[in-house]
Amino acid sequence: MAPKWNRKMLQPSPPADGLEAAEARSRRPSFTERIARAFSKSNEPRRCTEQPGRLFSLPFELLDQIFDEVESKKDLCNLRRTCIELNEYLLERVFEELIIDSVARGSHSTGYLLKALSSGKAPACSALTKTLRIHNLLIFSAPSQSNWQNPNQDARLMPLQGYCIAPALKALDNLKRVYWNLKIKDPYSIMAEALATLPSLEELHITFDHWVPTSHFPFEKFSHLKLLSLEAGDYKSPLSHTVTAALKKAIQASPQLTDLRLGVEIEFASGQPSLGDLLSEAGPGVRLTHVRALDSYWSKGQYPWDALSNLSSIDMPNNFSSRTSSFWEHLTSRRVQLTSVTVHSISPALVAYLKSYSGLQSLYIKKAGGSVDVEHPQWTELAAEVYMQVLPKHRATLRVFWVEARCGWSDAEEPFVLRPRYWEAVLQCGQLRKLSAPLYYHKRGPGIRNSIKPASITLADYLNSLTSLRYLREVHIGLAFAMSEGGMGLIQLSKDALYEELMDMRVPDQETFKFRIKMFDEVLSVVRLKDSCRNTVYCFRPCFSL
Repeated sequence: MAPKWNRKMLQPSPPADGLEAAEARSRRPSFTERIARAFSKSNEPRRCTEQPGRLFSLPFELLDQIFDEVESKKDLCNLRRTCIELNEYLLERVFEELIIDSVARGSHSTGYLLKALSSGKAPACSALTKTLRIHNLLIFSAPSQSNWQNPNQDARLMPLQGYCIAPALKALDNLKRVYWNLKIKDPYSIMAEALATLPSLEELHITFDHWVPTSHFPFEKFSHLKLLSLEAGDYKSPLSHTVTAALKKAIQASPQLTDLRLGVEIEFASGQPSLGDLLSEAGPGVRLTHVRALDSYWSKGQYPWDALSNLSSIDMPNNFSSRTSSFWEHLTSRRVQLTSVTVHSISPALVAYLKSYSGLQSLYIKKAGGSVDVEHPQWTELAAEVYMQVLPKHRATLRVFWVEARCGWSDAEEPFVLRPRYWEAVLQCGQLRKLSAPLYYHKRGPGIRNSIKPASITLADYLNSLTSLRYLREVHIGLAFAMSEGGMGLIQLSKDALYEELMDMRVPDQETFKFRIKMFDEVLSVVRLKDSCRNTVYCFRPCFSL
């Protein structure tokens, strides 16, 4: 028989109703609390204090910037487990993007993901996922690439092609954009038909990764797109001519299409199809605002001006001015004023067009040189016109001026390298947010002879003068080389010397240098440090990202 005190403690208390029951429960200590009080050093009861949520005392704009720096989805999931507030705040961020990659994540995880979607056991994905990235479903038809120790496990997942893949994709009710690395062995026909049924789908980004010329992708299944993008991955050959008819049907069925990107060549009965060929059957509602297309799409001179009447942004190589000059001339004559121009090379027709109006916001030149069919002496003249005439024309609106540096294996000077008179024109663009212009920076080493003159603008003067641009936030420092001797040794020596000089620079304070610097794939910003004398100094140091 249990002791008397034990029987009394284990007997249930008489039931109470309403407020009296609540007050009784609040006054009566729990069994574990009484044991803790009996064995504690103090007779005072232990109280649990709530930890204040200091993270959520920050503005939501700052919270978004903090969580944007967390690239790992696993880290975000771990943050969700810490408290209810973070779980609710990060829920959409965790599930807004879904990745299907059976090679990287294994056929086991991919199979259960598709099963969960098709059976309705992943409601968060169905409600919150807006971006889908498809990298590999190759695992279902190639068991040898499985991450499983037993390749026969893939045989169990192969039936997913028939009854699970299509329902899984159709379950993504709010999906808006798809990034798809297309592979010939994937069940792309089944996936395309399923994705095409989603009424919320607006963007289709296709990269031809592992492809064959005879294959056909069913673009004709898609409709109501706002963005259609075709890019070349590992596949470099032209696509089959059957793609032309499929693309025309997709464009015709998408009256709200505003963004068309053609980064891959297509076979055609009479050669490469032009932009006019693809848009010949477009509906009257198609008004493109952005076009990315190779030079060959502009070479025939057939321009669908009805579809291009709202054009504001263009991205093209412009490597062959003989193919693209007529297009720039037509833009000039029709007084079409683009706000964003991205090209690989410059040409006389392009420079003439940019001088014909004002209001440009972004000028991106990926190669600091001219077109293939433009002589080098003319490059220098065109570069001078860009600095001295184009920039002043758009100085009130230009926000991005970006020129990629290059290395020239000759004694000829780089046309776009900054000179004092060019630099004065750049500083007049008071609205600049992003800037990149090549600099000369040559470090003479033992046994290396170089006849090129040193830079006319020093690194310190260059950065200090940038502080007058109050909106500037990103600066890319690129080196331009023109040499007949020295080779890669001179390049590496100059890079090391430039990096060392930047790290040794001292700046007045963090407010003066609000921009970050990108140099050689590394990002640096101003930080506060202590020198050897324990004095506070401000200098550039590497940071994580822009």
